Amino acid sequence: MCFFRTSSINRVVIMATIVVGLLGGCITRTADDLADREWVELKSDHFIVYSEVGEFWSRRMLQRLEIFRSFVISHLDLAGADNPLPFRIVLMRNASSLQAIVPRTDIFGMYQTTYQGGMALVDMSARAQDGTSSLEIIYTPSGPIYRARTGTRPISMEGVLHEYVHHLLANDTSRRYPLWFNEGYAEYLSTFDIAANGQAIVGQAPMHRVEALQKARWIPLDRLFQVKGYEEGHGYGDFYAQAWAVVHYMLADAERAEQTDRFLDQLNEGEDLIAAFEASFDMPLQQMSAGARSKAKNRRTSSRRLDFETEIASDAVPRLLSLDERSVLLAEMILTFSPDRRVALPHLQQALQYNVANIRARALLAGLHMYYGEDQLALDTLNGASDDAMDADIQCQFGHFYADK
Repeated sequence: MCFFRTSSINRVVIMATIVVGLLGGCITRTADDLADREWVELKSDHFIVYSEVGEFWSRRMLQRLEIFRSFVISHLDLAGADNPLPFRIVLMRNASSLQAIVPRTDIFGMYQTTYQGGMALVDMSARAQDGTSSLEIIYTPSGPIYRARTGTRPISMEGVLHEYVHHLLANDTSRRYPLWFNEGYAEYLSTFDIAANGQAIVGQAPMHRVEALQKARWIPLDRLFQVKGYEEGHGYGDFYAQAWAVVHYMLADAERAEQTDRFLDQLNEGEDLIAAFEASFDMPLQQMSAGARSKAKNRRTSSRRLDFETEIASDAVPRLLSLDERSVLLAEMILTFSPDRRVALPHLQQALQYNVANIRARALLAGLHMYYGEDQLALDTLNGASDDAMDADIQCQFGHFYADK
């Protein structure tokens, strides 16, 4: 893999930040509240956007994702970009909507691979403290109230691109990426933008990470490189900010990018961390640590501009989800991200009450019964599908059922 061309497994990935503004107030929502909202779906060949924030943001996100994917294919060697399974992104109105699925207050996005392709949730209200200005929108029974909010910036677009980079790395079969690189590279590419002259801008500093590094406790690189889990990472200063700073430093010039490529390959081959680093880079760990820290803390990071064709057609037609489809979407979010899968059960049952022919609901319900060892209920649910509705979902669950026997 090369990170820029010179010519022109289930896992959960969490994106955390300090969120200082909420779109839609502070009312705590439940999963049932989400099922009662209108949800819009927009599809392209590579992405499916589900949104409770309306067509405008859905279309904008879909177009930005297609542009970014085009950039990845033309400038990066990431095999995951060719994955035929779609990347599904769910745009949540605010933190309360996200917390109805994931009961945590310290995140604004999550990603997980599934057998149907990657799925991500992003809080569209997330804002970061970085010295810029934005609007705070508070929804009331009388309509939205717009207020100038100094010192914050919407970061939902960065969140979407961040989660998509996780999708690309998760589907790159050429290697497995360590956690520090997975998060650092996602941050590095999340600020992708298009300049007025049409060039792609890559590597702009996510200023909320730069601000965090001014106060964070710097993690020694030999420890950063060996962090295996998110709970461990959160215990070491600002893990995300430093992962970004180190990856940015590694990719700042072509020579270090090639060295990084070799380093990751050797780690994948099981080489000792220190030996792999010294064999790949012409510097000790301490020197790279000091260089990355100095550049980030002194705000001396730079971005790159690359020629890029940006014309991407956006002819997706928005569609309101039906009642049964809303229930299935909600159940999928719960099954994918919630610590308690049982919460999805009434929503799947409700979907089948709305539409007994909803095969996706039937397949998910059967899978849930199998997960809890309720074999007869699972088999009855699968057998309830009509003969002409034996699609891939039902066949897949039948396969799981009999394989387990």
